Amino acid sequence: MGFRLSTLQEYNRFIAIDIGSYKIRVLICEIKSGELTILGRASVRQARSYTIGWVITDMHGVAETIRRAIDIASKNIDEVPEDIIITLLSDALISDTVTTQYIRGDKDSTLTMEEIDAMIKKIESHSFDRARTKIRTQFGSSEMEIRLISSTLTSIYIDDKRIMNPIGFTGKNVRFTVLNVFAPTSDCNVLRSVISALDRKTISIIPPPLVLSKIIERTENILDTNTYLDIGYSHTTIVIEVRGEIVTFHTLPIGTSLLEQEIWKIWAEKWFLNREHTLVDILAISREKLEQKKYAWYQSVIEAFFALITDSLLATIERNSDTMILKNLFLSGWIFLGKLPLEMIRYHLSHTIHKDVVLETLVEKTDETLGITSEYITAYGLSLIAADLLLIKKDPLIRILRYVLYQYE
Repeated sequence: MGFRLSTLQEYNRFIAIDIGSYKIRVLICEIKSGELTILGRASVRQARSYTIGWVITDMHGVAETIRRAIDIASKNIDEVPEDIIITLLSDALISDTVTTQYIRGDKDSTLTMEEIDAMIKKIESHSFDRARTKIRTQFGSSEMEIRLISSTLTSIYIDDKRIMNPIGFTGKNVRFTVLNVFAPTSDCNVLRSVISALDRKTISIIPPPLVLSKIIERTENILDTNTYLDIGYSHTTIVIEVRGEIVTFHTLPIGTSLLEQEIWKIWAEKWFLNREHTLVDILAISREKLEQKKYAWYQSVIEAFFALITDSLLATIERNSDTMILKNLFLSGWIFLGKLPLEMIRYHLSHTIHKDVVLETLVEKTDETLGITSEYITAYGLSLIAADLLLIKKDPLIRILRYVLYQYE
């Protein structure tokens, strides 16, 4: 069931928890006078046996790693928050976009949250059936039980005029688009058990693809055509957004672990290299240096990896070619701490689509005063969502959340 704003708890401090397949990242945040402040942070590596891909396989191990990360992040904090906002770890997320319209009985009455909520609930059943079909197509399983995790209001029009904050507006014809995200019930139950072990209050559970575009919401790029590429340890996420409206997202089961494995194979075969360079060292060089003799052993592997990533990105865009062109590409993931990944992607794009694309890391779009690094970009996005939820709780007329308006349990 969806919650209404009245069910949200009051919180001025909270913990943003990004569960990755390699590390747990935590930000402890405080909101004063509507401004977000980060009080503490921690990034803790977890045992690889705790997850397989994007699936939690050891609930106790993940919960203990989260506790340890919270302890480290809060070592200089007198009062540790009880409220958490957390990502859902799942390798079988399914999205379904539904656009619907209706005619209001009283065109002079003002639009309310209750009216929007009622209309969104009417399309749940239809969206669920479509998600079941996608499960069969993408994963070849008709037996997988799924659950609606979040419904995101991505656009709303009143009498053919787009409205960013519809509360309080009047009008007759209403059209809105909702992005529903589903996940296997088993993954939801596992995360619920992890949260229960933490013994803390849950603000919201957020599918990772919805976090990335939140960071752009407060920038000049908000109404552009934007594509997001997040390369994680075991998965790569691609999100496509047109004029502030999420069109689709796609998650690939490839990440930096694949590149790491290929580098290890080279070290095993070329013993004389003596592991002179770590993966971090290699990713820090320029593309020109990759052709130098001391790096030449790695060139083909690195070229192939980024060619695969770029081809997957363009294939996702092509599937949505009726609504999409590649204009802005925002990059995230610790891999972009080095200059080589960005240069490799720029190179492959220029030789494939033959047009200029604006490439920026998401870190460049964060508040500089908060000192956010690539490693904490998802946790930072979570903190923005939590801050907005609190803002709407205190004053629902300020704005409508564009990326997480409803959450389902």
